[in-house]
Amino acid sequence: MRLLCCKILLCAFATAGAPSSFAADTPETFRLKFVTEYIHELAAIESIRASGKQEYQQAEGDEQFVEAIHASTRIQLELRSQIAILQGLTHHLKY
Repeated sequence: MRLLCCKILLCAFATAGAPSSFAADTPETFRLKFVTEYIHELAAIESIRASGKQEYQQAEGDEQFVEAIHASTRIQLELRSQIAILQGLTHHLKY
């Protein structure tokens, strides 16, 4: 699972500077895409939180501490990748 998170993080960083098709869109389209992506990212964090809670409840004793750390690490990795994605979107916005 950690390997998968690392691969996702690497893909996010690799594509962060890639040219995108946002340059031809209107400011309203930018905002809509940003809000859509933001909501998608909130759902991803909620999914990680719910699965972490379930894994924590199934663990016993010291395993609960390990599961809490694992869930926290997953959330941190996800947030970092989401920040990169959303920053990539905002670089194309003109205020």
